[in-house]
Amino acid sequence: MTIKRACWAWGTLLVVAAGLAGCGGGGGGGGGGPTTAATSSPSTPSTPASSPSTTPTAPTGPSPTTTIATASYAASSVEAGVYSGINQIRQAGKWGTLTQDALLDKAGRNMANYTIANYVRADGTFDPAMYNTDAATGWLMGHVQTVGKPLFTGVLPADRFKAAGQTDFQVALENGGFYFSNFSTAAAIDWCVDGWMRSIGHRQAALHPQANFIGVGVSVGQVKVPSGDTASTCYLELTLPKTSLVYDSAWSAVFPVDGSTVNYVSDFYGKGLALSISFDKSVASVTSFVLTNRATGAAVVGAPLYYGVDRTVYTNIAFFQPTSPLPENTTFDASAIVVVQDSTGKQSTVEKKWAFATSTDKYKSIATTKGTAIPKPSRISQ
Repeated sequence: MTIKRACWAWGTLLVVAAGLAGCGGGGGGGGGGPTTAATSSPSTPSTPASSPSTTPTAPTGPSPTTTIATASYAASSVEAGVYSGINQIRQAGKWGTLTQDALLDKAGRNMANYTIANYVRADGTFDPAMYNTDAATGWLMGHVQTVGKPLFTGVLPADRFKAAGQTDFQVALENGGFYFSNFSTAAAIDWCVDGWMRSIGHRQAALHPQANFIGVGVSVGQVKVPSGDTASTCYLELTLPKTSLVYDSAWSAVFPVDGSTVNYVSDFYGKGLALSISFDKSVASVTSFVLTNRATGAAVVGAPLYYGVDRTVYTNIAFFQPTSPLPENTTFDASAIVVVQDSTGKQSTVEKKWAFATSTDKYKSIATTKGTAIPKPSRISQ
């Protein structure tokens, strides 16, 4: 499966990285798509191939894992909670689960330490330079290390993975998040994991169906902010394997997960929480994507996003982006009709229906203005 571009956003505290070239929108901000060990030129879905004269050979390769393996992170640590939180979402939604990789942990710690050393200013705010796009790589500077700066280990995630000793991958993905040192462990975990789910760019990386290994790195900074707290950061590092994982031919996965309740209703830019449907094929087009308030029967105003209309979106996923935050304590019905295309060019239509609910929004009082200090944890309901 060809993978192209991700958009990722540094809001007050979050960034996703997975980069190929520059982008904008999709997650709000600059970014790029996944980096590969050997990057190929992007291409759009091709015209469907004519009917083959012979029966196509079924794809071969390892199956995704479905259980959550025991990890070696310290009990009750932020790292353990991020590992568990991402895997619980993936397991519930039928994405393959992720296995801890100590070398990716090292790469994540290296990037977390670099970020704290180079992008947290004396007043506790984050340097706006991290929002700029690096002209040489097309990446957001928040995911680019500069040669000669303190704690440099590699320019891009793929470089840093290799520097940490991990070379057995095809694609490198990276998410990052920030929190304060006086957050409870539970709040820090939620701040990272929930934040990635609230962002289109972060989510498509964290829930990529081909991801197989995970590393988590955390750095508690030394820069004091006016409250006396220290800015801290968490990084999620993922690899996609050289040999693709093989899902069932009818597989797809949705977020919010069918039957789940989410305690956030918006992204970081004043829009509603986006819905998504993932495939192990490319999205050729979206025929319809509808979200309905079950109580009122009213359709939520929004628009579908996929690679064909927004190059910041990965080719294997389609989103529905509401224009406004979703109502709290509400049940929603979602339906999507999506045309997907496999590696041979064969297209098929997938219809998906599911439901989810919102509860009271945990983050509604938290400011997310880009470049400002992270809000006090007292403003997060525990």
